[in-house]
Amino acid sequence: MMTPNMRWAVVCGLLQRLVQLAGQRHQLAVGRCAKDRQPRDRKQSELLAHLFDTLKAAHEPNGTSLFDHTCIAYGSNIQSIHYLDNCPTLIAGGGAGIKLGEHFVLSDPKTPLCNLWLTLLRGAGIKAVTHGDSTRIIDEIAAV
Repeated sequence: MMTPNMRWAVVCGLLQRLVQLAGQRHQLAVGRCAKDRQPRDRKQSELLAHLFDTLKAAHEPNGTSLFDHTCIAYGSNIQSIHYLDNCPTLIAGGGAGIKLGEHFVLSDPKTPLCNLWLTLLRGAGIKAVTHGDSTRIIDEIAAV
């Protein structure tokens, strides 16, 4: 049986590896085709799935899992320029009071990404009024 410290070490190790792979994005982004990025993207997906599985396997005394109390945000590859237009973002875990298991495309393409961060903060119980250039919470994903 894994102790909480052992589980945390596994989670930190997985997150560290994801960050290392994310740092390679810029090295591969310019002048390379999609097939050059596929192995890296596949590995990142496998690591992310393993992180989810590890969090789900870490059971709390009340019968829930660590995944149920965590919010994970995983952003898309920004290929070459740091524009924040059309940024697919995966949100997982039950720790931020959002609807799970759904795919949302917001109707306004100019919605600030900070609206998502504000929604997650509020869902986690943080009484933030704004975050960055946010304009509102995203009601479409709020579970409450």
